Amino acid sequence: MTREQVEKSINIMAAWLEGKQFQVRYIHGPDKSTWVDCHWSTSFHNLELDKFDYRIKPEPKTPIYRPWKPEEVPVGAWIKTNTYDYNGFTSIIGVSNDEIMTMENSLEDMFITFSYALEKNVHSIDKGKTWLPCGVEIKEEK
Repeated sequence: MTREQVEKSINIMAAWLEGKQFQVRYIHGPDKSTWVDCHWSTSFHNLELDKFDYRIKPEPKTPIYRPWKPEEVPVGAWIKTNTYDYNGFTSIIGVSNDEIMTMENSLEDMFITFSYALEKNVHSIDKGKTWLPCGVEIKEEK
């Protein structure tokens, strides 16, 4: 075993001991980019470093959102707070260059900024079956 293979083996074994998930791929196959989850929960199998490459399974990335632009606001959608457990909702009834207008009882609560909506609210375009952030996901460029 080379020094690099020993280090890699130690890292994989340590990950297994800590209960982390890891993945494997066949290094001599036609598709070297396909990683497969390993399911070794009760015993550790021999590492075949001459045939397989191993890695700690990457954590899923949390999506990042930006506030809506006026033309992206789904007028007619339901909107509710996401800051506390509350089943009530209201509707988005309009939009200006810098605010969303909702169907609230008081003028104070009727207008919310795009950033406030993203930070404190979620919206639904399917009558409450699913609730989504009030913004647009920023896609990672590859």
